[in-house]
Amino acid sequence: MTIDVGVKKLEIGGKKITFLDSPGHRDFIPNMITGAAQADYAILVIDTDNFESSFIGGGQTKEHAYIVRSFGVHKLIVAMNKMDRIGWSSEKFVHIKQRLGEYLHKIGFTHDQIIYIPISAINATNITRKNVVKLTAENVVYDQCFIELIASLEMPPRPIDKPFRMTITNVYEPQFGKLTGHCLSGKI
Repeated sequence: MTIDVGVKKLEIGGKKITFLDSPGHRDFIPNMITGAAQADYAILVIDTDNFESSFIGGGQTKEHAYIVRSFGVHKLIVAMNKMDRIGWSSEKFVHIKQRLGEYLHKIGFTHDQIIYIPISAINATNITRKNVVKLTAENVVYDQCFIELIASLEMPPRPIDKPFRMTITNVYEPQFGKLTGHCLSGKI
């Protein structure tokens, strides 16, 4: 179980990319927020085999998507994992895409801000090598594997003319001397 934000730096296609693995468990949402606030792009990993329980039955999928959107992430990659467990079913893929897409549109993502990619992480299918199974669903990445997709992403513009934003991770009052007010700590 991921508790803190994990960091992994890779060079892919000549680009230096930093992956932030944020916790998914509801007890660690503040840690998830710390990771989400630093992201340019978000990867929402969906368990296609247990989609209903993670989306409807008290799972965190909706909350994670909402948090990511509220922090200004404008491009969402939906990695539909465990496609091997459902036999690479186009019907199930389209069903999940429609259900999740309705919610994502409701919270502010547009059609062109969402990329769906079918994967099987346990076999690394469509992660480091292209999938041989073809799905017949709209807006599905057919010609790229996950790593190629990541390498093709463009860096979003930096709003350097806007007010400074920092993720605050702790607020406390000084316990010494004549200092008054609050001390803030955070990540930049």
